[in-house]
Amino acid sequence: MIRNFAPLAAAAFVAACGGSPLNFGGTVPEPTPPGEIGEDAPITGIEVPEVVAQHLKTATYSPGAPTMQIDLRTLDGTPLAATYRRAAAFDAAGFEAYTVQETRSQRQFLALFKRGAAVEAGVVADGGQFVNYFGGATFARLQPFTLPTPMTPAPTPSNPTPQPTLLATYTGGYIGVLNRGTAVPHPGTPFDPHRSDRVTGEVMMNADFNAQNMSVNGGVRGRQVVDTGEALKDIFFEVTQITPQGAFSGVIKFDPRTVVGNYAGVFGGAGAAEVAGATILRPIEGDPTTREHGAFVLPKCAPGDAAPCP
Repeated sequence: MIRNFAPLAAAAFVAACGGSPLNFGGTVPEPTPPGEIGEDAPITGIEVPEVVAQHLKTATYSPGAPTMQIDLRTLDGTPLAATYRRAAAFDAAGFEAYTVQETRSQRQFLALFKRGAAVEAGVVADGGQFVNYFGGATFARLQPFTLPTPMTPAPTPSNPTPQPTLLATYTGGYIGVLNRGTAVPHPGTPFDPHRSDRVTGEVMMNADFNAQNMSVNGGVRGRQVVDTGEALKDIFFEVTQITPQGAFSGVIKFDPRTVVGNYAGVFGGAGAAEVAGATILRPIEGDPTTREHGAFVLPKCAPGDAAPCP
């Protein structure tokens, strides 16, 4: 079952619920109805597709708060909506970090969340213990979505007399967490839990809000594992439809032929001022076991804006 997000900031993030297999280093848990990473996951209304939400059921987040609550399926804490505590040392890409580990023998989970003016998103995972890991991502709209009105872009050498357009660009930071990471020692090898390694990058998305088109695509470049310095391949969001509700869901590729994951998101605010989204993918070519869950919150950009277009 997927529950729709409430429209205001006071509402909790809500993702998917229901049973699914749990695997670390194996097949990604199947959503309901059955599906695999890389398969299309159509959405209706404002919801997080289960292929992206994975084990994340609900999260309640207020920027700067000392704690947040997350209901993750399973093994993160007591009660079901466990209390995660602020861990600013792990902040990255403009996202605020929170962690939970009930005892030194239990898993350590790392959550990173960010709120814009009109949308918000976040991600959570542990780095694995025994032969499993748990994680997922979510997004929500905080302000009503309206379509943009045509705007005239700044002149360029290739377009010295631009005409009003309904094309838009969004840019900003990306955060991801892996199903592997740094050992948090206490039980001793091979029982030590692991804290997820973080991935950062720069997102750019282009959207077409013409009524006959309504589509979006984009990608993430400069991807790097923060905790190790490892460089990761750029990823690309295959073009997909924007629904009348301002939501979208599509596949992630390394290149035109290689599908490696899924992305989904929602536009929010007057004139589609912001976009938030989430990802799940196999980030390393030739490695079938490593998984990455990611999130982004992006403002619309324009020359001279606080977030200028690349």
